[in-house]
Amino acid sequence: MRFFSLQGLAFVIAYLAVIVQLSRRKYWLLALIFAVFFSIGMSLIPSSQAKITAGELQNLGASLTYLFGNLSIIMVGVDIVKPQLVWLRRFSIQAGTIGVFCVFITIFFPNILTPILERIAIYAIMIWEILAGLAMLKRK
Repeated sequence: MRFFSLQGLAFVIAYLAVIVQLSRRKYWLLALIFAVFFSIGMSLIPSSQAKITAGELQNLGASLTYLFGNLSIIMVGVDIVKPQLVWLRRFSIQAGTIGVFCVFITIFFPNILTPILERIAIYAIMIWEILAGLAMLKRK
């Protein structure tokens, strides 16, 4: 369960590296705040252990993670101006928008598809993390 907390912390650290290296840093403070909320959410998710559930905390953590993680990647997309990273810019904005849209649907219109929409929201963040890492490795 500590992996959630570690992943949240790693996201903030990696996020700072991406912002510093790949963007113009115009919105870095707002983006950092979103990344910190993502990290806090990741730390709250494992509040449900075995059969003992702290449902409210777990739901709060998931909501923070899904919403602010996607808002974070949108901010990176808006802040990237390097022509060689236009693909990351597009992916960040598109994936983040899809993720935020999925989060709002699950909040305001919960239905049988809610678990699938939650997965789409978190997978958008995970795929972005991989692509941002590749962009960092390829930067010139």
